[in-house]
Amino acid sequence: MPHVEKSGEVEYPVEKIYEVVADVTKYPEFLPGIKKVEVNGDLVKMTVNMGPATVSWTSKAIYEQNKSISFNLVEGPFKQLDGKWEFAVDGKMTKIKYMTDFELTLSIPGINELAAKAIEANTNAILEAFKKRLGMN
Repeated sequence: MPHVEKSGEVEYPVEKIYEVVADVTKYPEFLPGIKKVEVNGDLVKMTVNMGPATVSWTSKAIYEQNKSISFNLVEGPFKQLDGKWEFAVDGKMTKIKYMTDFELTLSIPGINELAAKAIEANTNAILEAFKKRLGMN
């Protein structure tokens, strides 16, 4: 099963970074490819553009204030989609780490590896969009 992991650090308060990442309903305003986000309790339904296709899935989100945001697939076009954002203060810096494990339902040889590369590239774009949203770019 493919695993994607990215990390970095920024000189910005953990509370502000967590606030922006946790506010999933605002993602369509600034994150590339995200068309719509609906929240119902701890369930988050995300609709995104993936190339020419529009894909939706629902995850259960678990928020630990200023420490982590975990999500686990409830339904969607994946066999598995689990991930986590972690936040940690290190002096004046905030360390940010994103991890996801996934498996697509499609049984095309090499599709999960291609998807992992796309998710990794998209994660880079997402991290940059969060920085821009925080006024860091």
